[in-house]
Amino acid sequence: MARSWWPGGAALLGLCALTLVPGQGGIPAVDRDESRFAQASRQMFEAAALPPERLRDGLHGGGWAVPMVGDRPRLNKPPLTYWLQGGSAAALTGGDPSADAVWMYRLPSAIAAALAVLISWRLGVAMLDPRAAWTGAACLAVSPMIVWDAHQARADQVLLAATTAAMACLGLIARATWRSRRPGVLVGLGLWLMIALGVLAKGPITPLVVGSAWAALLALHPRRGLWLAAVRPVSGPLILLACVAPWAIAVIGSIGASEALQILRREVLDRSARAAEGHWGPPGYHLLLSVALLWPASMGATAGLVRAVSLTRRHMRERARAPGRWQEPFLLAWLVPSWVVFEFVGTKLPHYTLPLYPAAALLSVRAILSSAMWSGPPGAGQAMGVWVWGLTGLGVCVAVPATLMVLGGWAPAGLGGLGAIAALGCGALCVIKAWAGLRRRGTGSAGGARAVVLGVAGASVSLAALHGIVLPGLSGPWVSAQLEASLRAEGWSPDAQAPPIGAVGFAEDSLVFATRGGLARLSPEEAPQWIAARPGGWLVAPRVLAESWPEGLRARLRARGVSGFNYSTGRTVDLVLLGPASGAAVPNDP
Repeated sequence: MARSWWPGGAALLGLCALTLVPGQGGIPAVDRDESRFAQASRQMFEAAALPPERLRDGLHGGGWAVPMVGDRPRLNKPPLTYWLQGGSAAALTGGDPSADAVWMYRLPSAIAAALAVLISWRLGVAMLDPRAAWTGAACLAVSPMIVWDAHQARADQVLLAATTAAMACLGLIARATWRSRRPGVLVGLGLWLMIALGVLAKGPITPLVVGSAWAALLALHPRRGLWLAAVRPVSGPLILLACVAPWAIAVIGSIGASEALQILRREVLDRSARAAEGHWGPPGYHLLLSVALLWPASMGATAGLVRAVSLTRRHMRERARAPGRWQEPFLLAWLVPSWVVFEFVGTKLPHYTLPLYPAAALLSVRAILSSAMWSGPPGAGQAMGVWVWGLTGLGVCVAVPATLMVLGGWAPAGLGGLGAIAALGCGALCVIKAWAGLRRRGTGSAGGARAVVLGVAGASVSLAALHGIVLPGLSGPWVSAQLEASLRAEGWSPDAQAPPIGAVGFAEDSLVFATRGGLARLSPEEAPQWIAARPGGWLVAPRVLAESWPEGLRARLRARGVSGFNYSTGRTVDLVLLGPASGAAVPNDP
């Protein structure tokens, strides 16, 4: 059995390495969510690793229980991702927080994404034919949404891995019960353990996906009593409670029950009822974005959904003669109910539907590799679909990287420019070849298979170049990285004895991460008094504002300024540094 796993698994791991590894250390900390996650994980790590005399109550008072960003608790996400990121940095630095880097906090995301790909592949083998299973998993490994998100120190890839593993356990239960057998005890317990990990990663999303799929399958199942017992309705919730309760008790003991309930209401109920932080979109938002974010698997998404619905209806009519057919009902139950929920909740972000991508990719590839999708003469709808798929592929593999190169101040080092251009050219060639093949009449399933494989190849090299060469070579978007470089060139360093540093006009979380949580966020009215009272301090300020201050403060302007684009606000910035006054002692003023 292990030998049969090796070729396909090794190929998928190689593909994941190509798409997920480049850029992990080269892309600076991204605003805003990633920088908050990474800084909170760093402060947890510091709370455990620093000697007592270097601990600061405002930054390290939460320990491993309460995530902190600066001196503020960050409890809108559960702790699992912070624990994984802090543990990753601790292991890779040998317990020395001063030696950390942002890629150490990103590593759990990349590993979780690779695990989700492998789990999807093995589940696909159990459900579909091996070719469709491997191709579907390969499409996940090059999905633009998964690849980009795996380059960020956030909770979503850990959620994806936990939810995919939970659904794999539910799939094994479905396969057994659909064949009138009892699933193993370990499968049911594993289901609830994965649900618990999903809850600890990102709250209610895993229970939503698993619960809605379970309810849909229960409605379709011919023997509901057997199906109900198979999911361990008594021992399972006890496992979930045992995993989640200790952290919940620690948080309530730290901030109080009323504050914990307010956070729960704000992050679950309020975000569902209305758009939070301006993240709004109409119904259909996720469906429209999936054309690009699930590319190249999006080619067969519509056909896969229609085919699965048709087969499910047929199986339900004929289940007395075909009781073991569970694959299409299972994938539909995984995909459709939760997707509908995400389309109608108030707050929308592109990554919300990530836990449903494995089901969408497997359904889509299964349709692409079937002859039914290509039977009959191509109609206007199919021709339009081919055009949309081809143009989207060129956008993903060529237009987006090229636009960033032109507008983002791209300055590659050494042979990086030639490598990026060659990779993007290769990606474009693969997409054009796949597109041209699909436009020929009578393509058939073999032509569809060739097209999706070419799409995987083109996306893999283009995304590797985008993340490994193009994004690290940009200057415009990485304002905090430029500010950190300028500060270090002036002699500032973010250690325990660092002079105080404040910011006005630009105080994004990436700058908080660069200053290791020691940044004071100031208003335009506060900034002059703040820096005047700290002769040894530093201040980041807009050039126009700083030049309007009194001459004594203007004398502290440094020659090094920073200009760029704040993508969090959509505005350009022109910033200057004010440093220590001439002859001033550098105080230890955190």
